[in-house]
Amino acid sequence: MKHCLYILLFELFSTVCTFSQTALQEFVIEKDDNPQVFYKGKGCTPDVGVIVFYTTISDLNFSMPDTPNRLKNTSAFDKENNCYVLCVQPTDTRIGGIAQYSIAITANGYKPMPAFMVSGINAEVAQYYKINPKNEGEELNFVFKGIEKGKNSTVKLYLDDQLIGETNFNKGFQFKFMDTKQGMHQLRVIWAKQEWKGIINTTEKTVFIFEYKKKSTGFGYKPYFELVK
Repeated sequence: MKHCLYILLFELFSTVCTFSQTALQEFVIEKDDNPQVFYKGKGCTPDVGVIVFYTTISDLNFSMPDTPNRLKNTSAFDKENNCYVLCVQPTDTRIGGIAQYSIAITANGYKPMPAFMVSGINAEVAQYYKINPKNEGEELNFVFKGIEKGKNSTVKLYLDDQLIGETNFNKGFQFKFMDTKQGMHQLRVIWAKQEWKGIINTTEKTVFIFEYKKKSTGFGYKPYFELVK
């Protein structure tokens, strides 16, 4: 019985550690200059201003901690138009009035973000914003040319001595990888008996095109890979 209890506690501790080490995502907010105007019917009356947040994150929570009574209504996530609509009491630029509001936006799996400040809220006037997950890293693209379909047609890629994937004829000899640590990396490419090894800088470029070539040796031809771009 005591042995089973130890196992249960160990598994519970491991689970807690796993969750604590999980990296939380971030999202960014920016003004939307090309909005879809459809906010009517979202619970906003003519005497309030409207804030529309377009996003694909379906579990966002909105609040106005400094002026909670100024937030009149928050719509549920609109799956058809990918948005939330907030009905907000207009701001007041007169002396002693509240000229701007802070909006707290949270979501499960995302880091707490600083309060988002808005101003210039007027009755029956809408403001539009986009909320998108922050891109964690840069996508690297590897392309291999000159390789014909054959038995040994799989190309393996190693970044800093770690296998990051492989590609072949059926995949168009193309491979994509998300680099979360931009900078200098050691890249190794292996195809059949051919190998290319070198240093790449992913802060300067994200597309790497290799070509399979052959050069004359005087006794025949020696195949090799060349980074052509």
